[in-house]
Amino acid sequence: MNIDIEDFRDKGYCHIPKMFSWRADGLLDSAAEVFRNGINRVGGCGYSLLDIEHGMRKLFNEDFETFVHCGKTCQNIWEMYETASDRQVLNLLHGIGLAVPTISTRPVMFFNHPDLAKKEVYYKTPPHQDWRSIQGSLNSVVLWIPLADVPMDL
Repeated sequence: MNIDIEDFRDKGYCHIPKMFSWRADGLLDSAAEVFRNGINRVGGCGYSLLDIEHGMRKLFNEDFETFVHCGKTCQNIWEMYETASDRQVLNLLHGIGLAVPTISTRPVMFFNHPDLAKKEVYYKTPPHQDWRSIQGSLNSVVLWIPLADVPMDL
């Protein structure tokens, strides 16, 4: 994978299409299983992603506490840590000049959707930099892996 390091340093980000597409399915499947267990408390759901999405809305509206617990559990699924410590990530970080990369905060999975938020700020965030919330160092890197289709203009 070739990254224009000067462009990365100028912009503060780079876009690497499909770098983790092979990981996304595992992350989604594990998160779906966590939520499926919670959704069973309010009536259950099928196994398709659409069934899970409908079930998550129902859980959010009917048993918010369980919804929150499911979301917190998703932060600790094995695939989150496996992805963060993947050799491709290490190679990428070495490629942009980090000699000894460290993981300064745990991986995080967000569920950003208007139907799964009590306030707009919980699903709609303007462009920003995350370094302030993790402050491992001034040369930290955040990897963002969308688990849904995102238009290029975003």
